[in-house]
Amino acid sequence: MPSDMKKSKALLSIFALLSLTITGCNFNNVSSSSSFISIDSSSTETSISSIETTSSSLNVSSSDEYSSTSSLSSSESSSSNVSSTSSTASSSSQTSSSSMISSSSSVSGSSSISSSSSAASSSASSSSSQTSSSNQTSSSSSSSSSSSLDKTVTLDIFAFNDTHGNVVDTQGKGISLAKTSTALKELSKNKNSIFISQGDMWQGSVESNYTRGNLVTEWMNSLDFVSMTVGNHEFDWGQQYIVNNAELAEFPILGINVLYRDTNTRVNYLRPSTVVERDGAKIGIIGAISDCYTSISSSFVEDIYFASGDTLTNMVKAESARLRSEENCDFIIYSIHGDSSEDGVYDEDLSNGHYVDLVLEGHSHKKYSRVDSYGVYHFQCNASNQNVYQITIDLNLKTDSYSVKTATNLNFSYSSSPYKYYQEDEEMKGLLDKYYDKYSIAYKDLGIVSSYKNADDLRSKVADLYYEEGLAKWGSQYDITLGGGFMSCRNSGIGPGMIKYSDLMECFPFDNEIALCSITGGNFNRTQFITGDYRYFITWKDESIKDNVNYFQTYYLVTDTYTIDYYPNYLNVVEYLKPGRYARDMLADYIAAGNWDENPVITDTHEGTINDPKTIEEGRALGLLYTNYNQSTPYFFKGVVSRSAQSLGSSGDMRSVYVKDADKDNEMQIYFLKKSENATLDNGNWNSVDELSIGDVLIFNGRPFYYNSSILEFASGSWAYSINGVLTSQNN
Repeated sequence: MPSDMKKSKALLSIFALLSLTITGCNFNNVSSSSSFISIDSSSTETSISSIETTSSSLNVSSSDEYSSTSSLSSSESSSSNVSSTSSTASSSSQTSSSSMISSSSSVSGSSSISSSSSAASSSASSSSSQTSSSNQTSSSSSSSSSSSLDKTVTLDIFAFNDTHGNVVDTQGKGISLAKTSTALKELSKNKNSIFISQGDMWQGSVESNYTRGNLVTEWMNSLDFVSMTVGNHEFDWGQQYIVNNAELAEFPILGINVLYRDTNTRVNYLRPSTVVERDGAKIGIIGAISDCYTSISSSFVEDIYFASGDTLTNMVKAESARLRSEENCDFIIYSIHGDSSEDGVYDEDLSNGHYVDLVLEGHSHKKYSRVDSYGVYHFQCNASNQNVYQITIDLNLKTDSYSVKTATNLNFSYSSSPYKYYQEDEEMKGLLDKYYDKYSIAYKDLGIVSSYKNADDLRSKVADLYYEEGLAKWGSQYDITLGGGFMSCRNSGIGPGMIKYSDLMECFPFDNEIALCSITGGNFNRTQFITGDYRYFITWKDESIKDNVNYFQTYYLVTDTYTIDYYPNYLNVVEYLKPGRYARDMLADYIAAGNWDENPVITDTHEGTINDPKTIEEGRALGLLYTNYNQSTPYFFKGVVSRSAQSLGSSGDMRSVYVKDADKDNEMQIYFLKKSENATLDNGNWNSVDELSIGDVLIFNGRPFYYNSSILEFASGSWAYSINGVLTSQNN
């Protein structure tokens, strides 16, 4: 669109914003309807249950009217493609549209949606600054308008959120960032690709936590991210680490509404927006964090606050207008760490007034793609790198309109991703090597946990340890009433098997300091410790105390900084336990001391070679035969067939046998048993699992098989362990 037309649209938007500010009236009268896209996130298959989308055009002088019809057809596929059309924005005319929606096959493991929608024009004014990178351009009011170009630019926008430092392959989460890089470099060959993050990128894994986010930031540099919106968990280590990562990043970190309390001005380490240019098209990106202030330990954010509600809406409107009028932006993306389906997070006036053209979201870890009442698309991914949205947009620079061609849900889930077996990206492998010394200690073995411990088991034990360590340090000086507090376990549990510090980091990634606190009885009686909350785990000196609180007595508790900060718990810190000692460290010491190892340590073991295989009892004691052991063991084992394939009635690929030590009840199941070349039994050759008989002796190795996160119990109270076993030759 010619620059004078764009300027007139900007002036119109400023007039509209002034009208809203002065009179409180909405100058638009727009009616529309839309329905949400339902995505089944429990499998790689995606279904579109019902879609009907209509969108209106902007008309200042009169109501917009439109008609819409739609039909839906589907075919069985692991992905779907939906297309529709809607109106183009105009300042003086009305548009009607009809939509046709259909689904078809796409890439396995991903879903795809396509539609067309109106271009945006809008809003008033604010200040902005940019950071230079290979994917960015800084522009000023003197820039020539890119919309004068008579062409269509196809953008590929890759949307990330809540990666939480998921650097390596992780069961129940996503594939490694190294494999993700390989896939994304292949998928983003369009020179107009744009990588954008909606926050919570760093906190959550050994590799990222031990490097305070630096490893993930450098990974983002390697993929040429253009921006990242700050999330609540970016504040978990304090604001200085955001500053440190901002200096390392080759892209700006955004947060238009993060303000200093004393001056009501934006913090100096975050930007309100940025502008990138692709093939002559200018794309403005505005970043904001939703009102999730209470999910951060307040001691880290005492001097700042997050503007919300109408204040935030007006900030975004003003910045959108500035990007249109001063930066000549053709397309505006709103990147917010928040879920627009939750009250107060997103004001649809931003869609109604065409202040934003696309909304990318985060924080709630819910995967969705939906269209709001005014035809603007909203997207969010799951957490921990389980998926990424690739949104393809055609931007017509002559007509100042755009269409959302496709929105593909790229499946990076460890359990089902088609990219799971990709080669690891060499650049990312180099970053892992660079930081290895900082995080490798977390992968050392701690000790055996003989039976599965769920999240409640872990939180209850942490409360015990708070109380016990508190007594050891302060018990001679203070009468300690309890240990524990508000506890979030980010994984379902641990064990059975050998546990590493990294396993505990997955459960308790947050660096919450432990402290002795005092509180008056009157205030104590008002806290969640007394009133109750299912998220509180508490070990009492005497549980009857909670029913007999003395209002005039001072009580002493051992808890952590998150519990101190999260609610108005009226707690006064007396002294911290030890800097850098967290809940996971207490658990690590407890496990290393053998407290959850129900089996005796066997010191006189076999070598584990073909000629000197280990017994099943030795394998259990070493933690090598548990279902969550994710790598092939380096040892060979020996067992006597206790239940044969014939007796079990098993056949085909699922053929299995049970073996046990000759004089023990350590029975173990071997799945997917297959014969290796020249494999033998102690009593002769065999050609098929069907030929195995009770009493035959097997020499085998393999990998424990992950089976429903638990161990199966069989007859006589003995445990059965699933092994992807492979018979090997034995020299008799």
